[in-house]
Amino acid sequence: MPFRPFENQNCSIARAAEIFTERWTMLILRELFLGRQRFSEIKRNTGVASNILSDRLQVLVDQGIVVRVEEDADGQSVERYVPTKKGIDAQPILLAMLSWGDKYAAPDGPPRVLYHEDCGHEIHAKVVCDHCGGDLKAGNTRLRPGPGANRRQKSAGEFLPHR
Repeated sequence: MPFRPFENQNCSIARAAEIFTERWTMLILRELFLGRQRFSEIKRNTGVASNILSDRLQVLVDQGIVVRVEEDADGQSVERYVPTKKGIDAQPILLAMLSWGDKYAAPDGPPRVLYHEDCGHEIHAKVVCDHCGGDLKAGNTRLRPGPGANRRQKSAGEFLPHR
């Protein structure tokens, strides 16, 4: 499926959704973060059709999330896909999906357990305030117009999410 922007939406969620909500994108990123960076490895581990994988990888390259790297391995050219800084910054999205999936979509328990390499303990992704470290949840967060807000967004004031 070709990349189609959400036109007329001044919204960071919509802009991120343009890139990340296609069915295969997060599984492709999962494979890249697991170190499976060759086309054949990604295809084998996701089950995605070659044409769709080519398209999704090209979108990720075009968006600067992944770079295509050609290397010589034993006299043969090998193509790999490597996350950029922008791609690595998407990892918390996957960790949040993993945490939610473990809690609500894994009836027999998590198929993989995430742990913190520095201390060895099992961890679960959570969103915290980068100022005070407090947990962020629907009941204690608000939105207000930011520097990129349009006139309509500035006049709407604060948004109070569902509690």
